[in-house]
Amino acid sequence: MQPRKFPQLLDFQSENELHELSVRELKEILFLNRVDFKGCVEKTELLERVIRLWQDAISHKDDGELF
Repeated sequence: MQPRKFPQLLDFQSENELHELSVRELKEILFLNRVDFKGCVEKTELLERVIRLWQDAISHKDDGELF
């Protein structure tokens, strides 16, 4: 049995791929990146935070910085 692979921000090529994630996957990404999501009661709120995080990761990758 292989260990479970957690989703990584840079695994996603487009914002549309993020929209396909489940609530659980969105929460995992936020948790693994130490982003507080308490108080988020709707999937759209979680998605907004993940999209912002993904955009930051992409911009830092393009600048040559790695997370």
